[in-house]
Amino acid sequence: NGPARQIVRDDQEITCILPDRKLVVVEKRRPHLPFPIIVPIDTARLRPYYVFQMFGHHRVAGHAAQAIAILPRDRYRYGYYLYMDVATGLPLESVVLNEHGRRVEQILFTSLKVVDHIPLRELEPESVVGKGFTFYRQEDDKNPGVPGTNHWVLGPLPAGFAQIMYTRRRLPGSRNPVQHLVLSDGLASISVYIEKPVDGKEFLRGALHMGAVNAYGRMTDGYQVTVVGEVPEVTVRAVSDALRYDSVEK
Repeated sequence: NGPARQIVRDDQEITCILPDRKLVVVEKRRPHLPFPIIVPIDTARLRPYYVFQMFGHHRVAGHAAQAIAILPRDRYRYGYYLYMDVATGLPLESVVLNEHGRRVEQILFTSLKVVDHIPLRELEPESVVGKGFTFYRQEDDKNPGVPGTNHWVLGPLPAGFAQIMYTRRRLPGSRNPVQHLVLSDGLASISVYIEKPVDGKEFLRGALHMGAVNAYGRMTDGYQVTVVGEVPEVTVRAVSDALRYDSVEK
């Protein structure tokens, strides 16, 4: 449903083509970018925080699938149902369960054909990109920084979560560089955005919920801090509370 769009991904970049908006966005590909359906790799690391259970076989997009439940051991993360193709191990469907066990997100294949070779012409975008299109190429800021700099410090986090990435870059519509931290427990991920507010721009204050996503925003030491993730509200609040500004250069 909704306007058509295409995503072309290679080893270096991700190109998003939005014909209805006549916009093309090119981003650098981040390492370990996940498949649209989340599949845990290091289950041993996750076992202190999740319970893994198999619960029968199903069919998804005409393929036999093994159903796997990944259930949280605490209130800081969601649960998941995964349906894996028995023949290939490919994830065919993912369901996200909120803290009350209700389905809040579902991603699945409606049709799937597995082949040994795909001609390159089949991977070319169908959209006609030309006159009237705006191209936006997202570049890292020339002074990207590293974890531990820029005076921001993370205090105690919900068990299992740790910082895995830090960038500093300019985003569309933002006059000032935005600092971006990514936290993960190995399955769920949380983004933290930190920026200097600009006059006239509205920022999130308090909590916001949409589907599986929770967000929490606040002002601290003259900066807007926004925490977003497919985790319960209590988790984004806890991450926001754990972030503090330290004026002493490390």
